[in-house]
Amino acid sequence: SLAIHSDGCLSLENSTVSGQRSPTNPYFPFNLFFDRKNTTLYSFDFVPEEESTYASYNFDAGTGQLTQIGTTSDGLQDANMLAFDSSNRFAVTSGCFVRSGPVISEFQRNSDGTLSFLANGPLPATQQNVYPCTVGAAADHSHHFVIAIGPCQGGMSCQPVVPWQLAVYTIDDAGNLTTTSNPQNMATTVAEPGGFGGWYGFSPDDKFFAIAGYVGLDVFAWDSTNAVLTHIATINN
Repeated sequence: SLAIHSDGCLSLENSTVSGQRSPTNPYFPFNLFFDRKNTTLYSFDFVPEEESTYASYNFDAGTGQLTQIGTTSDGLQDANMLAFDSSNRFAVTSGCFVRSGPVISEFQRNSDGTLSFLANGPLPATQQNVYPCTVGAAADHSHHFVIAIGPCQGGMSCQPVVPWQLAVYTIDDAGNLTTTSNPQNMATTVAEPGGFGGWYGFSPDDKFFAIAGYVGLDVFAWDSTNAVLTHIATINN
């Protein structure tokens, strides 16, 4: 963690050793995510050829101190985005790997900040003979998640078929995920995020949604009442 000074400069405040892996079992923390209240930090610890984990840390905003509190196996092989619902009780991610195929994973956030696997969410409907490769998740401040879908052919070998699409999910108070997204009603994007190629999320006021990838950046207007994305701009690489 780095302290931000009044003139904008940074200085090292605190550092910690991540995870409990042996030298013969290599891993590395790939992506970092805060919960809704910025009190717990989650590190996606990538373990080649094995199930990777999310490590969780208590974060003291006053001192920058990080204290590891646990790890959660997520069963996925990609460094996936982790998004928390507005109640801070549930977290959602998704990934697509040759061993497991497309998986939408949901976790419950425990009182100590650790994550417990809750369920696998439903995959959106796709065209016939098209394989839905799911990548990450983003949450608005209401009760919705957006998940990028890379339509593929060739089964789990996944030969991408553009364009990518954006599926919209709704979460209820019990943590159940539902979607009515299908190829006809999903918004499309040229971003092509891929496993490591991009990032996406909502603006702080939930008025906009942006997704970046190998090709460029797409911006959408977001109607949280009707859960509708409307494309408004493309910035090509």
